[in-house]
Amino acid sequence: MNDPSSGSQRRELYRIVYPLKARPRLMVAGESCPVVDLCERGIRFQYLGARGFKMGETVHGVVLFADGTSLSIEGTVMRVQGKQAVLHLGTPISHAKVLQQQRYLLMHFPGYE
Repeated sequence: MNDPSSGSQRRELYRIVYPLKARPRLMVAGESCPVVDLCERGIRFQYLGARGFKMGETVHGVVLFADGTSLSIEGTVMRVQGKQAVLHLGTPISHAKVLQQQRYLLMHFPGYE
């Protein structure tokens, strides 16, 4: 029997997938981009404007969370697919911040898991 928590599909870091109404905003180059999901070492976001992102590009920005907190980030574009990009962060988001975001979602968005 295969254990889904073992093997190549298991992630080392917990990933938060945000409901539409709770998505943080990544402010980058004057554009507000919804964050689809994040973990300690990465952020996946949508970009809606004309600006595109290129693999290997360094991005500096600020994440504005729904709870009113913010976090400066810097990362490298690791993947671009359609109108979404994935950043690998140079400085990880603290584990405490990720857990705080999870608690916020559980408290304010019933049914979130």
